[in-house]
Amino acid sequence: MFQVPDGVNSIVIGKLGARPEPWVFIGGNCSIQGFDWKGNEVFWTVTADNIRSMILMDIDADGQNELIVGSDDYEIRIFKDDVLMYEITETEMITCLVEISNQKFGYALANGTVGVYENTNRLWRVKSKNAAQCLINYDLNADGLEELITGWANGKLDARQVSTGEVIFRDVLPSSVVGLVMGDYRKVGKNQLIVVSEDGEVRGYDSSCIQSDLGLQIDTVRELFLKKQNLLMELRNYNTVTDNTGIPANTRLMTEVTSSPPSSNEEKGYVLLKLSTNNLTVLRLATIFAEGIFGGETLVVCPSVDKINNRLSIQLVPPKETPLDVHIKAFVGVSPKCDQFHVFELTKQLPQFSMFIITSCTPPDDMVKSNYVNFALNERAQRIEMWLCQKFIIPPMMSGRTIEKKNRWFVALKSLRDSSNLLLSYEDNTMHIETSNIHLAADIVLSITEYLNIDQLQTQVEIPSIFEQIETRMNNMQELEQNSSKITSYVANNARTIRSLTVQAEDSRLLGNMKEMRDFYIQLKQQNEEVIQNYKVRCSEHEQYLDNLRHINNIIQQAARLRVGSYKTELIQKCRTALMNLNAKSLIKIIQTGSE
Repeated sequence: MFQVPDGVNSIVIGKLGARPEPWVFIGGNCSIQGFDWKGNEVFWTVTADNIRSMILMDIDADGQNELIVGSDDYEIRIFKDDVLMYEITETEMITCLVEISNQKFGYALANGTVGVYENTNRLWRVKSKNAAQCLINYDLNADGLEELITGWANGKLDARQVSTGEVIFRDVLPSSVVGLVMGDYRKVGKNQLIVVSEDGEVRGYDSSCIQSDLGLQIDTVRELFLKKQNLLMELRNYNTVTDNTGIPANTRLMTEVTSSPPSSNEEKGYVLLKLSTNNLTVLRLATIFAEGIFGGETLVVCPSVDKINNRLSIQLVPPKETPLDVHIKAFVGVSPKCDQFHVFELTKQLPQFSMFIITSCTPPDDMVKSNYVNFALNERAQRIEMWLCQKFIIPPMMSGRTIEKKNRWFVALKSLRDSSNLLLSYEDNTMHIETSNIHLAADIVLSITEYLNIDQLQTQVEIPSIFEQIETRMNNMQELEQNSSKITSYVANNARTIRSLTVQAEDSRLLGNMKEMRDFYIQLKQQNEEVIQNYKVRCSEHEQYLDNLRHINNIIQQAARLRVGSYKTELIQKCRTALMNLNAKSLIKIIQTGSE
């Protein structure tokens, strides 16, 4: 038996990497712990948020399992041993992960999205207004290929082809699906799919269900009939089109992405997507699809008739510093009141740091370095300029600028979210990142190292606000641990007193001394109220302890992202030792320099 102070949200058992013995992996509050069969901790690493689901599978076909982790920060992380290999950003919290054969895995999000990845490439995804409760892989149609089985909160059960997401079977239970398992419950030598509902109903399915699934066939016929009707209507529109409704053959849809800083009317800035045509045609309507930006992931822009022209502007606010594909469908016609419109479809990619605007390219004379990350970098300044042009929105005044000194480079930026400043400079083979946001600094370090193909990197970190948080929270954790010990002793004393009072009250009842019995029960009530109060205090302090631990684990995760290669792994292990000993000074020094 062993305790896991970080909490337990997910458990998976299996072999990781080249290790011969299976381990138990436990996902908790921003951390993953691994234990061997003796209960010894043999693995520990951190994530940026609470862990909801984990699976062990061979994702890269090297014969060894990797650990795939889904967490509340919308990230799917893939660990090879204790090294983070890949990070996949999704649009909501990851609630379920399931292994599928041939380096594929299925996933479910809190917003009702279900999909499949092959390695790190997404094959497909679908979204429902209901939440997916559980996932499992099972060959339901006996074709030798597994299907992705999903149980939904509204009681729906469906099976989809792994390669395309096409539904091949569906059923509906009277209440929410809470569990999916496989087992030979009929004792026929073959596993069946077993489904459990919230009301306790259990159903079994196998390949015979596909043959009798008339409901799906009816739905398929209905979908095909609807598609036929739409095609016939489109054909009639083509047949009735007149010569004066078509747009000129040379019409083109042009796009431009710019940064719009905060103004007197708007507290926060945004990315402005501008659509326009190259002639007198009009933009009647535009639909914008982008993951994570809009509530329903799609925005429809339809100006009133009196405001229609050949230009449209759409405000975009990416939630994270990640590249983002924006899919655009624009309806272009010859006039606002025409019946026929030509649909232009295109995709525009927003750069990773699109929510930053460049304010200056000239370094100040009195540059004060207070919150920064430094690291050695042997590169030409022109290469860093190329990275900047690829990862940020470059204003026209900077496009094509020349770098006068090959070993000196500077740019000042401002965040469109909170107006915070970001300074980037390079001089004497040293890269300098000036920001108080450790998460942003880590994003920039990773972006630069990936662009320049750097596989080993150590950094120097100086962010006083982060170090103050570590010291304050670790002091709180020490106090909470001491209080927990005191409360435990109080509870033990209360338990002894309660046992004694219970015996005395029963003796008084047997002797017929009702007055003494009443007094003993009054004291029992008081002791019980004390126990309840101590329990409430203990629960409250435990939540505070977990909150502090979660925050520190998050800082360790970001500090690890500031390093690359073996430096990253070493830092995590050193931070673990300092955290177990609640040694704030040692932890701060490790984050600062990478060494104790």
